[in-house]
Amino acid sequence: MEKRKRRTEISRNAIARTAGALVLAAFVASFIGGTAMLFNNPKLYYYTPQYHTSTPRDMKMGTYLYDHTRIAAHPEYFDDIALMVDRVLVDLMWTTMVKNASYPTCFDIPKYVFYDQFFQNLTSRGLEVVIQFSPTRSLPTWLNITSIERDDGRSRTPPRDPVERARFIQHCMYYVNYTVDYYASKPYAPMIEYCLSDEPYTADWSDVFAAMYAGIKARAPAATVSNVLNKPELYPAFLGSLDMLTIDPYNDDFEMAQKIRAAHEVAGNAKPVRVIVSGMHDDAFDYQRIYRQLVISWFMGAHDMWFWSYNSRWDGETNEWYVVLFSEDGPVHTERADAVLNARQDLEIFGQIDSYLKTGTDQALKDFISEKQLNAYSLIVRNNFSGARRELLEAKELLDESP
Repeated sequence: MEKRKRRTEISRNAIARTAGALVLAAFVASFIGGTAMLFNNPKLYYYTPQYHTSTPRDMKMGTYLYDHTRIAAHPEYFDDIALMVDRVLVDLMWTTMVKNASYPTCFDIPKYVFYDQFFQNLTSRGLEVVIQFSPTRSLPTWLNITSIERDDGRSRTPPRDPVERARFIQHCMYYVNYTVDYYASKPYAPMIEYCLSDEPYTADWSDVFAAMYAGIKARAPAATVSNVLNKPELYPAFLGSLDMLTIDPYNDDFEMAQKIRAAHEVAGNAKPVRVIVSGMHDDAFDYQRIYRQLVISWFMGAHDMWFWSYNSRWDGETNEWYVVLFSEDGPVHTERADAVLNARQDLEIFGQIDSYLKTGTDQALKDFISEKQLNAYSLIVRNNFSGARRELLEAKELLDESP
């Protein structure tokens, strides 16, 4: 009875909005006009790629994992990670997984066994795993490469010398192919994605990535292949060697939104775009920035939203860039972790709204939750998270009651 009464009230409100008195009509016109101006302003950040226009979206979140040995020794961290995200990136560094140039006996088998158990622990909790390779920064010394430009521990380009370049690609492919073969045979293989690299400097990596992509697809045809890019000018260079464009935009909200839009446009709205928001500023506004940019990424059509990172550089003393601190007694959440968890709750409601707007049949309810979504988003970009939550909870209550 109460449910019928609530739904009748929605219908009456919908009629009132379309037919009501002049004063109400003027208010609505003013609201719509103001909203249109807001949403036409590039600083509002709203973009829907073609593949999101009619299909309901999954709300997925992810993060990077570091200090794998310590996590492996503390199962409570696996549970905490699963509380926060759906996907994790794990870097299997070239220098860690391959001991020397003596193919095929060069692989560090105990390391592969360790990560097998690590991935079992992650996937048993429903987490998907992105295995990241590292040719752009994890250059083994035993390769004896000299014609390479280095900067802050990263390789700006592959080797310039043709002979060294051929040797570099050959050994890189030993590392990639063995890794894919090893984990593609595991029961959790459907939950594995492969990431080619982290933030290449130049387009000169295109032949390396093309070889890596072909090798991965030959061994795991159904697996998604991604690449983390931080320079919009490089999006087109590597588009043919990835299935998902992962961008690390940094910057403020406006510049971030521009880079997301550019990624969609370069991909021709045909390949998904993943967005990684940065929590590495170590200031009083990190909570607001992470919360806001996760939600903005959703409204900019991100396939999934990630944060960098769960536990970079755990040393037990400082909290620079951390989301979660390490303690022998269990995870210690910073304000950044609170931002992630709170944004996750809101994004789940946005996902519920998105699904009903695309598949629901009650137009009055659609009108109501669409307005609530609009209100909530405009509040979030102004850091009014509590006000946005109230709008979203009103929408969720009625969605939960809908047939």
